[in-house]
Amino acid sequence: MDGMKSLSPKCDRLKQLYESCFNKWFAEHYLKGDNSDHCQPLFRIYQECVKQTLLEHRIDWSENGTNLILQRMENNDSSSTGSRFDNLEQCLESFIENSRQLCMVASDFQASSQTVLNQKIQAVLGGLQELSAKHSKFNDIKIPVELLDYVDAGKNPQLYTKDCIEKTLIRNKEVNGKIEQYKKFRACLLNELTDLFPKETIQYRTIREDDPAAGRP
Repeated sequence: MDGMKSLSPKCDRLKQLYESCFNKWFAEHYLKGDNSDHCQPLFRIYQECVKQTLLEHRIDWSENGTNLILQRMENNDSSSTGSRFDNLEQCLESFIENSRQLCMVASDFQASSQTVLNQKIQAVLGGLQELSAKHSKFNDIKIPVELLDYVDAGKNPQLYTKDCIEKTLIRNKEVNGKIEQYKKFRACLLNELTDLFPKETIQYRTIREDDPAAGRP
């Protein structure tokens, strides 16, 4: 995140101050259960600077302005124009890799590794910020809770789709079997009623035939 510039050079310093505050707050407060936002004043100052820059470029500021800023920042940081899912996948892969490397450095820490450790911590924090910035783009995506169980168990998520299809086929066979049994029962019942109550059964069949909503007799 340190290498990513703001929309305007005059906002770079404000952006650095806010990110420095955020990183410190995340490590010293948020991870310890303190959710109070200590960096909100700095964010508002930086936001006003960016807002002024947008106005100078004749770009309307709306309630979705934050998404616009983040989109512009991502476009400046990457030349890729892939789909939102491709970008999210790349972001997740990068975050996972940085987290893995951070664990390796921390598990075998030496004094000479301090600089690398700091870089990896910054990379992980930057990844969290980037993921947080992307979440609004996926509000329309609904993920079944059961799918998360597959992921937690280390299974391929595609197995969830396969299992759902197999369960649907089994359930479909069960329902079709019940329908056939009800049809046979109905036919037997009508035959018995015809023998015992022929007149009433004929009237029933006539009513059923005249009623479009009743279906076949």
